[in-house]
Amino acid sequence: VQFYSLDLREQGINEIINYLKPNGKVVEDLILDKIEQAVIRIGKDKRPLVEEFFKLLISLPRPVPIEYLSEILNVEISFLSDLSSDIWNGLILEDSLFRFRDEDFENYVKQTYQSTKEELKQIAKLFLSKAKTDEYASINLGSLELLH
Repeated sequence: VQFYSLDLREQGINEIINYLKPNGKVVEDLILDKIEQAVIRIGKDKRPLVEEFFKLLISLPRPVPIEYLSEILNVEISFLSDLSSDIWNGLILEDSLFRFRDEDFENYVKQTYQSTKEELKQIAKLFLSKAKTDEYASINLGSLELLH
């Protein structure tokens, strides 16, 4: 909670203190607030895209190449970079690879955004089609098949 509440410094010390009080917000509330702020910045009409992004991020073996997310979501890499900037306190985008910054954020995403079996099958098909030419797909295909 301390880590996430420090990002509230623009809103003033009173807001930070309110989050840290006993009965203040819990980590999950702060994470949800960050995601909601990101959705507002990129446009509420893009909410389904953000939800799909998190489903993929939790379903794919990490670190996840940004190119995979871009291809599957059919969005520009710049969109994903912007999204990672908006949710920097939960995600790390480094060397074109996404990973979670901390276990709290990862657990929140895992509990909130779950792929359907059909979506997971589509991911496995993509990995299978790329396994002979792409290192990420070939290394992780076996673990994907085991999960599904």
